[in-house]
Amino acid sequence: MRNIKRQFVRYTTLSLAVSGVVHGTWAQAQANSSYAIEEVVVTATKRETSVQDTAIAMSVFTGDALDDNGVSQVEDLAGIAPGVTFTKNSANVVVSIRGVNSQDTNETGNPAVAIAQDGFYIERANSFSNALYDMERVEVLRGPQGTLYGKNATGGVINFITEKPVPEFEAEVSAGFGNYDTFNTEGMINLPLSNKVNARASFMTREHDGYREDEGPADAGDDADMKSGRFHLDYQPTERLYLLFSAQFTELGGVGPTVTGTPVEAWTDNAVPRMDKGGVSHGKPNQYLDHNYQTYQVTAKYDFDNVSVNYIGGVRRSDYRQRRDLDGLFRSDNYFDLSEDVKDISHELRIASSDSSDFQWQLGGNYFKETNALTSIFRDYTDTAIPVDLMVFDFDVESESTAVFVHTSYDFSDVLTFELGARYSEDELSRRGNQLVFGTPSVYDNSGDNSKSTYHVGANWNISDDVMAYAKFSTGYKAGGFNNVPGRAESNPYGPETLEAFEAGVKGQYLDGRIQMNIAAFRYDYSDQQASVRNADGLSSIVNAGESEIVGLEFDWTALITPLDRFDGSVVFLDAEYTDFCAQYIAGGKCLVDFAGNSPTQTPDTSVGIGYEHDFEFTRGVLTARIQSHYETESYLGVANLGFQEKDEFTRTDILLTYQSNNSDWTLQGYARNLEDDVVITSAGKSGLWRSYTYGLSTPLTYGIKLTYRWL
Repeated sequence: MRNIKRQFVRYTTLSLAVSGVVHGTWAQAQANSSYAIEEVVVTATKRETSVQDTAIAMSVFTGDALDDNGVSQVEDLAGIAPGVTFTKNSANVVVSIRGVNSQDTNETGNPAVAIAQDGFYIERANSFSNALYDMERVEVLRGPQGTLYGKNATGGVINFITEKPVPEFEAEVSAGFGNYDTFNTEGMINLPLSNKVNARASFMTREHDGYREDEGPADAGDDADMKSGRFHLDYQPTERLYLLFSAQFTELGGVGPTVTGTPVEAWTDNAVPRMDKGGVSHGKPNQYLDHNYQTYQVTAKYDFDNVSVNYIGGVRRSDYRQRRDLDGLFRSDNYFDLSEDVKDISHELRIASSDSSDFQWQLGGNYFKETNALTSIFRDYTDTAIPVDLMVFDFDVESESTAVFVHTSYDFSDVLTFELGARYSEDELSRRGNQLVFGTPSVYDNSGDNSKSTYHVGANWNISDDVMAYAKFSTGYKAGGFNNVPGRAESNPYGPETLEAFEAGVKGQYLDGRIQMNIAAFRYDYSDQQASVRNADGLSSIVNAGESEIVGLEFDWTALITPLDRFDGSVVFLDAEYTDFCAQYIAGGKCLVDFAGNSPTQTPDTSVGIGYEHDFEFTRGVLTARIQSHYETESYLGVANLGFQEKDEFTRTDILLTYQSNNSDWTLQGYARNLEDDVVITSAGKSGLWRSYTYGLSTPLTYGIKLTYRWL
């Protein structure tokens, strides 16, 4: 906590200095200038509200803002969303918000941050790499959101809201080129088919060579080969009834994510890693990724006089195949061949009161079911034509989640509102199948269930028309699961985790809406937090840490210094540690491996984002120049906090130049991202079996151009 106080003093000093500069600049501006920060409407509370009137610490990025910031994939959000970090474990993306994350990416694991597209929950970590195209906005909600969002929203929620059909013709197409032979395309067309029916279709392709150019004789990894298409059809037969039918198809190929290896003999566990960030030589056969998924969805809403009924449901199918080199070196001919056939079914029915009364309420229920036929084979490819199966895992996994919820608010006066919400969840999980490990067979027949009630209590105070304060207490819950440690017959189950969160904040606009600043302070108390621990062979399992604590402060701001100048940024301070975490006991209940006092994964003490842009007006268009930079202090990618798991502090700076014609029919953007060319580690592992440290690496310096043409 002392660290937070020292950081707060430094931030306050910086804020006063920045404030003086901003006010000095305004003093020179015209007193009667009429410009303000644009209002953004969100659906974070499953109602339409202004982002500044919503008592949630959140970041919202419209489709235009995503383009302006050069965001083209999920991981890019980490550079502009306060308190958000992304790491990769092979094709699996691990999202962390305020230090809350889940390293459990196996077939029974659950993420700690709920991710949804148009209300459809995405559970598989290897399906988080959606490229962002034809987006209306992205909402990043920080803190537990279990009452309204339920399943695995302990850390927060990321909502991807795509553009929907509108009753007018629109179309656009774009193409982009860059280093690493980058070639990207996007396009969309919106058609009004009648006065009651509208359709919208969009597509995206994304290609570039592998960033790890030195992995020969194998093909370079960390490449991209992605194609996606989306279709929406809406139908509004009456003013009261609205129907939307949606489908999306996505295909990922190429080599896929890779790891870079360093021989164990070259380092000790407490050494900070040093490796060739262009990759190192890999053997044959080539790694590959073949992942296809399809989503079919129905959204319906019927408005009665004082009540609306809302339904969202659909099916998502995922066919995932991957060959992975586990040592990241040329030294081994051992690879994992992974195969998953996944089917998700989701339904949510919600009844909500109108927005016109002092007492507002929502109640509903949802149902989610996932089935997964999984086969993973660890093979020796010394003879690439006839590989030898060393380990075989063949499981059928099924998870089922059912919940009911209620959320209410009451306006006691024009300035004071109280909120109360509750949710009851039941989760069932089973895994049945066989494994063969170096000739030793085992049979698995695991099943388990968890249930939990979570709740939310809050109070909101409208200090003025432009400033609100809030305080709330929320709880979160994430279900347990099963481990699968080769060579052991037991299932090694782990229990659910629970979270209690206290938060208070102020959200406000000042100087006639030209400056916006939000502040939030929070404290998380974790019980039985799920953490990934590796044994001496480098094989990981999930265990429950006894207690952990996260305390934090967040600041984010936007300032329109003049009609042509915008300054934005954020600062996040975290003080996080395990207060009770015995990773291994011995006879008599004595703790052999104690991680108490260590930092949880992905919890940098300080992260800062700064952005500045200026519009240059010309006769036929506007040139917007933007520079933005993101800084993080060091953090760890493993609960043991060993040197080889340490992620160094880093800074990433981007420059974007965007020219848009006056009639907005075409736009040309040039960009350079990660000017420092600072490639940091995004995952860290150690294998005693293959005698190597393995690292996932971030994106190096990239640059290119993008041309967009619109028919309006």
